[in-house]
Amino acid sequence: MNQQTILIVWMLITTMVLVGIFNTRYFDFLDSTKKLNNLEINGLRFFLSIGVAFHHFVYSFMYHSGKGWVVDGFNVNFFMGRFSVAIFFIISGYLFYDKISINTKWKEFFLNRFLRIAPMTFVSSAICISIAIYLDDGSFELSKQIWNILYWFDAGIFNLRMNVSSVPNATLINAGVTWTLYWEWALYFSLPLLSLLMKKEARAPVIITLIAASYYLMPTVNYKAGCYAALFSFGFLAKELSINTRNKLIINIAPIAIILSIIFIGSSSLTLPIIPLCFLFFVSVNNKGSLFGILKNKGVQRLGEISYSIYILHGIAWFIMNVNYKSNEITNINYLVVSSLSIIITITICSLTYKFIELPCMGISKKIQKNNQLQPSM
Repeated sequence: MNQQTILIVWMLITTMVLVGIFNTRYFDFLDSTKKLNNLEINGLRFFLSIGVAFHHFVYSFMYHSGKGWVVDGFNVNFFMGRFSVAIFFIISGYLFYDKISINTKWKEFFLNRFLRIAPMTFVSSAICISIAIYLDDGSFELSKQIWNILYWFDAGIFNLRMNVSSVPNATLINAGVTWTLYWEWALYFSLPLLSLLMKKEARAPVIITLIAASYYLMPTVNYKAGCYAALFSFGFLAKELSINTRNKLIINIAPIAIILSIIFIGSSSLTLPIIPLCFLFFVSVNNKGSLFGILKNKGVQRLGEISYSIYILHGIAWFIMNVNYKSNEITNINYLVVSSLSIIITITICSLTYKFIELPCMGISKKIQKNNQLQPSM
Protein backbone atom coordinates (compact mmCIF):
# COMPACT_ATOMS: atom_id res chain seq x y z
CA MET A 1 0.00 0.00 0.00
CA ASN A 2 1.16 3.54 -0.72
CA GLN A 3 1.42 6.16 2.02
CA GLN A 4 -1.95 7.77 1.29
CA THR A 5 -3.75 4.43 1.50
CA ILE A 6 -2.02 3.61 4.79
CA LEU A 7 -3.09 6.98 6.20
CA ILE A 8 -6.68 6.42 5.10
CA VAL A 9 -6.75 3.10 6.97
CA TRP A 10 -5.12 4.71 10.02
CA MET A 11 -7.60 7.62 10.00
CA LEU A 12 -10.57 5.26 9.80
CA ILE A 13 -9.29 3.09 12.67
CA THR A 14 -8.45 6.11 14.84
CA THR A 15 -11.87 7.64 14.23
CA MET A 16 -13.65 4.41 15.13
CA VAL A 17 -11.55 4.07 18.30
CA LEU A 18 -12.45 7.63 19.31
CA VAL A 19 -16.15 7.02 18.77
CA GLY A 20 -15.90 3.78 20.77
CA ILE A 21 -14.14 5.52 23.65
CA PHE A 22 -16.69 8.33 23.77
CA ASN A 23 -19.54 5.84 23.70
CA THR A 24 -18.53 4.71 27.18
CA ARG A 25 -20.12 5.96 30.40
CA TYR A 26 -16.99 7.93 31.28
CA PHE A 27 -18.10 10.66 28.92
CA ASP A 28 -21.76 10.81 29.83
CA PHE A 29 -21.10 14.28 31.25
CA LEU A 30 -21.07 15.44 27.63
CA ASP A 31 -24.66 14.37 27.05
CA SER A 32 -26.62 17.48 26.21
CA THR A 33 -29.26 18.47 28.75
CA LYS A 34 -31.18 20.35 26.07
CA LYS A 35 -33.03 18.72 23.23
CA LEU A 36 -31.02 19.32 20.08
CA ASN A 37 -33.09 20.33 17.09
CA ASN A 38 -30.73 18.72 14.63
CA LEU A 39 -28.68 15.75 15.74
CA GLU A 40 -27.30 15.31 12.22
CA ILE A 41 -25.58 18.70 12.20
CA ASN A 42 -24.17 18.10 15.68
CA GLY A 43 -22.77 14.71 14.67
CA LEU A 44 -21.50 16.07 11.36
CA ARG A 45 -19.47 18.67 13.25
CA PHE A 46 -17.32 15.94 14.77
CA PHE A 47 -16.43 14.43 11.41
CA LEU A 48 -15.65 17.89 10.04
CA SER A 49 -13.40 18.76 12.99
CA ILE A 50 -11.53 15.44 12.86
CA GLY A 51 -11.22 15.94 9.11
CA VAL A 52 -9.45 19.25 9.72
CA ALA A 53 -7.26 17.55 12.35
CA PHE A 54 -6.18 14.84 9.88
CA HIS A 55 -5.62 17.54 7.27
CA HIS A 56 -3.17 19.33 9.58
CA PHE A 57 -1.60 16.03 10.65
CA VAL A 58 0.20 15.85 7.30
CA TYR A 59 1.03 19.56 7.23
CA SER A 60 2.57 19.39 10.69
CA PHE A 61 4.65 16.32 9.86
CA MET A 62 5.96 17.93 6.68
CA TYR A 63 6.76 21.18 8.47
CA HIS A 64 8.74 19.51 11.23
CA SER A 65 10.49 17.34 8.65
CA GLY A 66 11.90 20.49 7.06
CA LYS A 67 9.76 20.28 3.92
CA GLY A 68 7.65 23.33 4.68
CA TRP A 69 3.94 23.80 5.34
CA VAL A 70 2.87 21.52 2.48
CA VAL A 71 0.76 18.42 1.93
CA ASP A 72 2.26 17.13 -1.32
CA GLY A 73 1.19 13.62 -2.26
CA PHE A 74 -1.67 13.37 0.24
CA ASN A 75 -4.64 14.63 -1.75
CA VAL A 76 -7.23 12.96 0.47
CA ASN A 77 -5.92 14.73 3.58
CA PHE A 78 -5.78 17.99 1.66
CA PHE A 79 -9.37 17.50 0.50
CA MET A 80 -10.59 16.68 4.01
CA GLY A 81 -9.50 20.03 5.41
CA ARG A 82 -10.85 22.19 2.59
CA PHE A 83 -14.12 20.30 2.33
CA SER A 84 -14.66 20.33 6.11
CA VAL A 85 -14.18 24.10 6.31
CA ALA A 86 -16.57 24.55 3.38
CA ILE A 87 -19.29 22.58 5.16
CA PHE A 88 -18.58 24.43 8.42
CA PHE A 89 -19.24 27.72 6.60
CA ILE A 90 -22.46 26.39 5.05
CA ILE A 91 -23.59 25.28 8.51
CA SER A 92 -22.89 28.78 9.87
CA GLY A 93 -25.01 30.35 7.15
CA TYR A 94 -27.75 27.81 7.80
CA LEU A 95 -27.81 28.30 11.58
CA PHE A 96 -27.61 32.10 11.60
CA TYR A 97 -30.04 32.71 8.77
CA ASP A 98 -32.89 33.14 11.25
CA LYS A 99 -30.95 35.94 12.95
CA ILE A 100 -31.44 38.07 9.85
CA SER A 101 -34.35 39.99 11.30
CA ILE A 102 -35.12 43.52 12.42
CA ASN A 103 -36.27 41.96 15.70
CA THR A 104 -32.86 40.52 16.55
CA LYS A 105 -31.24 42.07 19.61
CA TRP A 106 -27.81 42.63 18.14
CA LYS A 107 -26.08 43.60 21.38
CA GLU A 108 -27.08 40.28 22.91
CA PHE A 109 -26.22 38.45 19.72
CA PHE A 110 -22.65 39.73 19.55
CA LEU A 111 -22.10 39.20 23.26
CA ASN A 112 -23.31 35.63 22.81
CA ARG A 113 -20.98 35.07 19.88
CA PHE A 114 -18.01 36.57 21.74
CA LEU A 115 -18.57 34.39 24.80
CA ARG A 116 -18.94 31.35 22.54
CA ILE A 117 -15.84 31.95 20.42
CA ALA A 118 -13.35 33.97 22.44
CA PRO A 119 -12.63 31.83 25.54
CA MET A 120 -11.13 28.90 23.65
CA THR A 121 -9.18 31.18 21.32
CA PHE A 122 -7.69 32.82 24.42
CA VAL A 123 -6.72 29.40 25.75
CA SER A 124 -5.18 28.46 22.41
CA SER A 125 -3.30 31.76 22.14
CA ALA A 126 -1.95 31.48 25.69
CA ILE A 127 -0.64 27.98 24.98
CA CYS A 128 0.92 29.03 21.66
CA ILE A 129 2.66 32.00 23.22
CA SER A 130 3.92 29.87 26.11
CA ILE A 131 5.34 27.31 23.67
CA ALA A 132 6.96 30.01 21.56
CA ILE A 133 8.62 31.54 24.63
CA TYR A 134 9.70 28.11 25.92
CA LEU A 135 11.37 27.30 22.59
CA ASP A 136 12.96 30.75 22.33
CA ASP A 137 16.74 30.99 21.92
CA GLY A 138 17.01 33.18 25.01
CA SER A 139 16.49 36.55 23.34
CA PHE A 140 12.86 36.98 24.40
CA GLU A 141 12.04 40.23 26.21
CA LEU A 142 8.47 40.75 27.38
CA SER A 143 8.67 44.54 27.23
CA LYS A 144 9.49 44.37 23.52
CA GLN A 145 6.88 41.76 22.66
CA ILE A 146 3.86 42.88 24.68
CA TRP A 147 2.06 44.41 21.70
CA ASN A 148 2.75 41.39 19.51
CA ILE A 149 1.32 39.21 22.27
CA LEU A 150 -1.85 41.31 22.54
CA TYR A 151 -2.57 40.72 18.85
CA TRP A 152 -3.20 37.06 19.69
CA PHE A 153 -6.16 37.87 21.93
CA ASP A 154 -8.64 39.31 19.43
CA ALA A 155 -10.87 36.20 19.23
CA GLY A 156 -10.00 35.93 15.56
CA ILE A 157 -11.70 39.20 14.58
CA PHE A 158 -8.55 40.54 12.91
CA ASN A 159 -6.55 37.32 13.19
CA LEU A 160 -3.13 38.96 13.32
CA ARG A 161 -0.75 36.43 14.85
CA MET A 162 2.65 38.06 15.24
CA ASN A 163 5.84 36.21 16.13
CA VAL A 164 6.55 36.71 19.83
CA SER A 165 9.93 35.02 20.11
CA SER A 166 12.74 33.67 17.98
CA VAL A 167 10.43 30.82 16.90
CA PRO A 168 9.42 31.52 13.28
CA ASN A 169 5.85 31.17 12.02
CA ALA A 170 4.39 31.09 15.53
CA THR A 171 0.88 30.98 14.08
CA LEU A 172 1.60 27.43 12.90
CA ILE A 173 1.85 26.24 16.50
CA ASN A 174 -1.94 25.86 16.39
CA ALA A 175 -1.92 25.22 12.61
CA GLY A 176 -3.26 28.72 11.98
CA VAL A 177 -6.83 27.48 12.48
CA THR A 178 -8.20 30.84 13.63
CA TRP A 179 -8.19 32.14 10.05
CA THR A 180 -11.73 30.76 9.69
CA LEU A 181 -12.89 32.83 12.66
CA TYR A 182 -12.02 35.99 10.73
CA TRP A 183 -14.61 34.98 8.13
CA GLU A 184 -17.09 33.84 10.76
CA TRP A 185 -16.94 37.30 12.31
CA ALA A 186 -17.35 38.81 8.85
CA LEU A 187 -20.58 36.81 8.55
CA TYR A 188 -21.82 37.99 11.95
CA PHE A 189 -21.06 41.63 11.19
CA SER A 190 -22.93 41.38 7.89
CA LEU A 191 -26.14 40.08 9.47
CA PRO A 192 -27.46 43.47 10.73
CA LEU A 193 -27.04 44.92 7.24
CA LEU A 194 -28.72 41.91 5.66
CA SER A 195 -31.61 42.30 8.10
CA LEU A 196 -32.32 45.67 6.48
CA LEU A 197 -32.26 44.18 2.99
CA MET A 198 -34.17 40.96 3.50
CA LYS A 199 -37.93 41.21 3.87
CA LYS A 200 -39.81 38.24 5.23
CA GLU A 201 -41.95 37.88 2.12
CA ALA A 202 -39.11 38.15 -0.42
CA ARG A 203 -35.94 36.59 0.91
CA ALA A 204 -35.10 34.12 -1.85
CA PRO A 205 -34.33 36.82 -4.46
CA VAL A 206 -31.87 38.46 -2.06
CA ILE A 207 -30.14 35.13 -1.43
CA ILE A 208 -29.85 34.46 -5.17
CA THR A 209 -28.41 37.96 -5.60
CA LEU A 210 -25.85 37.27 -2.87
CA ILE A 211 -24.82 34.01 -4.55
CA ALA A 212 -24.55 35.75 -7.93
CA ALA A 213 -22.41 38.51 -6.42
CA SER A 214 -20.20 35.85 -4.80
CA TYR A 215 -19.61 34.26 -8.18
CA TYR A 216 -19.40 37.22 -10.53
CA LEU A 217 -18.40 40.31 -8.55
CA MET A 218 -16.35 39.39 -5.49
CA PRO A 219 -13.87 37.07 -7.30
CA THR A 220 -12.69 40.03 -9.38
CA VAL A 221 -11.40 41.56 -6.14
CA ASN A 222 -10.74 38.55 -3.92
CA TYR A 223 -11.44 35.01 -5.16
CA LYS A 224 -11.29 33.39 -1.71
CA ALA A 225 -13.68 35.97 -0.28
CA GLY A 226 -16.07 35.10 -3.09
CA CYS A 227 -15.85 31.41 -2.17
CA TYR A 228 -16.53 32.02 1.50
CA ALA A 229 -19.40 34.43 0.78
CA ALA A 230 -20.90 31.83 -1.57
CA LEU A 231 -20.71 29.15 1.14
CA PHE A 232 -22.47 31.34 3.70
CA SER A 233 -25.09 32.28 1.10
CA PHE A 234 -25.70 28.64 0.18
CA GLY A 235 -26.23 28.05 3.91
CA PHE A 236 -28.92 30.73 3.81
CA LEU A 237 -30.46 29.01 0.80
CA ALA A 238 -30.47 25.62 2.54
CA LYS A 239 -32.40 27.13 5.44
CA GLU A 240 -34.78 29.01 3.15
CA LEU A 241 -35.58 25.91 1.15
CA SER A 242 -35.67 23.60 4.21
CA ILE A 243 -35.67 20.47 2.07
CA ASN A 244 -36.70 17.39 4.04
CA THR A 245 -36.76 13.88 2.66
CA ARG A 246 -36.78 10.31 3.92
CA ASN A 247 -35.53 8.89 0.62
CA LYS A 248 -32.82 6.40 1.65
CA LEU A 249 -30.87 6.87 -1.57
CA ILE A 250 -30.66 10.63 -1.09
CA ILE A 251 -29.82 10.71 2.62
CA ASN A 252 -27.47 7.71 2.73
CA ILE A 253 -25.85 7.22 -0.66
CA ALA A 254 -25.89 10.70 -2.18
CA PRO A 255 -23.54 12.32 0.40
CA ILE A 256 -20.94 9.58 -0.11
CA ALA A 257 -21.32 9.77 -3.89
CA ILE A 258 -20.84 13.55 -3.83
CA ILE A 259 -17.62 13.29 -1.80
CA LEU A 260 -16.24 10.59 -4.09
CA SER A 261 -17.21 12.66 -7.13
CA ILE A 262 -15.29 15.68 -5.88
CA ILE A 263 -12.23 13.53 -5.18
CA PHE A 264 -12.58 11.72 -8.52
CA ILE A 265 -12.66 14.92 -10.57
CA GLY A 266 -9.44 15.87 -8.82
CA SER A 267 -10.61 19.09 -7.20
CA SER A 268 -9.04 18.97 -3.76
CA SER A 269 -9.03 22.77 -3.58
CA LEU A 270 -12.09 24.81 -2.71
CA THR A 271 -13.27 26.53 -5.90
CA LEU A 272 -16.52 28.19 -6.90
CA PRO A 273 -17.58 25.35 -9.26
CA ILE A 274 -17.24 22.85 -6.41
CA ILE A 275 -19.39 24.80 -3.93
CA PRO A 276 -22.77 23.68 -5.35
CA LEU A 277 -21.66 20.09 -4.70
CA CYS A 278 -20.85 21.04 -1.11
CA PHE A 279 -24.33 22.53 -0.89
CA LEU A 280 -25.93 19.33 -2.19
CA PHE A 281 -23.88 17.30 0.30
CA PHE A 282 -25.16 19.39 3.20
CA VAL A 283 -28.77 19.36 2.00
CA SER A 284 -28.72 15.57 1.69
CA VAL A 285 -27.04 15.01 5.07
CA ASN A 286 -29.29 17.50 6.84
CA ASN A 287 -32.11 14.97 7.13
CA LYS A 288 -33.10 12.69 9.98
CA GLY A 289 -31.29 9.36 9.90
CA SER A 290 -28.85 10.38 7.17
CA LEU A 291 -25.62 8.45 6.54
CA PHE A 292 -27.22 5.28 7.89
CA GLY A 293 -27.79 6.90 11.29
CA ILE A 294 -24.07 7.18 12.09
CA LEU A 295 -24.40 10.86 12.95
CA LYS A 296 -26.88 10.04 15.74
CA ASN A 297 -24.51 7.58 17.45
CA LYS A 298 -24.05 8.52 21.12
CA GLY A 299 -20.25 8.73 20.87
CA VAL A 300 -20.47 10.83 17.70
CA GLN A 301 -22.97 13.16 19.36
CA ARG A 302 -20.68 13.67 22.34
CA LEU A 303 -17.74 14.34 20.06
CA GLY A 304 -19.91 16.76 18.10
CA GLU A 305 -20.56 18.72 21.28
CA ILE A 306 -16.82 19.29 21.75
CA SER A 307 -15.99 19.84 18.07
CA TYR A 308 -15.06 23.51 18.59
CA SER A 309 -12.42 22.62 21.17
CA ILE A 310 -11.16 19.87 18.86
CA TYR A 311 -10.89 22.37 16.04
CA ILE A 312 -9.06 24.96 18.15
CA LEU A 313 -6.61 22.66 19.98
CA HIS A 314 -5.66 19.84 17.60
CA GLY A 315 -2.93 21.85 15.84
CA ILE A 316 -1.16 22.46 19.14
CA ALA A 317 -1.21 18.73 19.83
CA TRP A 318 0.44 17.91 16.50
CA PHE A 319 3.04 20.64 17.07
CA ILE A 320 3.99 19.39 20.54
CA MET A 321 4.10 15.80 19.32
CA ASN A 322 6.34 16.57 16.36
CA VAL A 323 8.71 18.70 18.42
CA ASN A 324 9.19 15.82 20.86
CA TYR A 325 8.90 12.81 18.58
CA LYS A 326 10.81 12.83 15.32
CA SER A 327 10.10 10.44 12.49
CA ASN A 328 11.56 10.18 9.00
CA GLU A 329 8.45 8.46 7.68
CA ILE A 330 4.85 9.56 8.18
CA THR A 331 3.56 6.00 7.88
CA ASN A 332 6.08 4.53 10.33
CA ILE A 333 4.07 2.28 12.65
CA ASN A 334 5.55 3.78 15.82
CA TYR A 335 4.82 7.29 14.60
CA LEU A 336 1.21 6.40 13.82
CA VAL A 337 0.77 4.80 17.24
CA VAL A 338 2.14 7.91 18.95
CA SER A 339 -0.09 10.06 16.73
CA SER A 340 -3.16 8.02 17.68
CA LEU A 341 -2.38 8.36 21.38
CA SER A 342 -1.79 12.10 20.91
CA ILE A 343 -5.15 12.76 19.27
CA ILE A 344 -7.00 10.55 21.76
CA ILE A 345 -5.41 12.39 24.70
CA THR A 346 -6.05 15.76 23.03
CA ILE A 347 -9.72 15.05 22.39
CA THR A 348 -10.10 13.81 25.95
CA ILE A 349 -8.68 17.15 27.09
CA CYS A 350 -11.13 18.85 24.73
CA SER A 351 -14.00 17.19 26.59
CA LEU A 352 -12.72 18.90 29.73
CA THR A 353 -12.23 22.31 28.12
CA TYR A 354 -15.80 22.02 26.86
CA LYS A 355 -17.13 21.24 30.33
CA PHE A 356 -15.07 23.74 32.30
CA ILE A 357 -14.57 26.58 29.80
CA GLU A 358 -17.08 26.46 26.96
CA LEU A 359 -20.18 25.47 28.94
CA PRO A 360 -19.66 28.01 31.78
CA CYS A 361 -19.13 30.82 29.27
CA MET A 362 -22.26 29.83 27.36
CA GLY A 363 -24.03 29.81 30.74
CA ILE A 364 -22.93 33.40 31.38
CA SER A 365 -24.36 34.41 28.02
CA LYS A 366 -27.69 32.74 28.81
CA LYS A 367 -27.87 34.43 32.22
CA ILE A 368 -27.26 37.86 30.69
CA GLN A 369 -29.97 37.27 28.08
CA LYS A 370 -32.39 36.05 30.73
CA ASN A 371 -31.72 39.10 32.95
CA ASN A 372 -32.27 41.42 30.00
CA GLN A 373 -35.60 39.74 29.29
CA LEU A 374 -36.67 40.18 32.93
CA GLN A 375 -35.81 43.88 33.00
CA PRO A 376 -38.89 46.09 32.52
CA SER A 377 -38.90 48.19 29.38
CA MET A 378 -38.61 51.94 29.89
